[in-house]
Amino acid sequence: MCIRDRYRIKEKSNRDIIIKSFLSAYIQHNTSIELIDIQKYSIDLSNSRFKYNTYSTGVFAYTINGKGDPIGKIEEGINITQGIPLLFESETKAKAITMIDNYTNYGIEIINSTEKSKSIDNNYAYETLSKCKYKNEDYLLYSITVSNTNNSIYFVGTAKAENVNYIKEFERIAETIKIK
Repeated sequence: MCIRDRYRIKEKSNRDIIIKSFLSAYIQHNTSIELIDIQKYSIDLSNSRFKYNTYSTGVFAYTINGKGDPIGKIEEGINITQGIPLLFESETKAKAITMIDNYTNYGIEIINSTEKSKSIDNNYAYETLSKCKYKNEDYLLYSITVSNTNNSIYFVGTAKAENVNYIKEFERIAETIKIK
């Protein structure tokens, strides 16, 4: 078991609360975790070809009809990660750019990107659409980072270039993000 947390340096009282909670942690075997218990957002997948597939190491994966094994692969679908609150628009924008830059660590070459700020559910959001190459195939990466004072959500939709119609579907789904 690995447990970690963060607290702001100025909030020393939170340190004691975190340590106390760590010391009370235990493993309860034969118990399943419900997705809703760990998911700090909701999205509307009605009328979508993308369905929940799996959760692994902080990533919620949605694939076509919920099929396939998307973890650790570049595959058509949606990946959503959750993070700490980003309190300022500049932090949200910087996180979005960093996440896109991280794709180069996986051998993805970013050819070009368009970027814009917008609002989703009255929260600041930063959206990018990137044309990429991966293993000599052309891909499109649609991503949006949304944050409020409770949480941040990083949504990325991946499509082969010939499936450009998936981008509109990614945009429609991203517009339904509600942070809990």
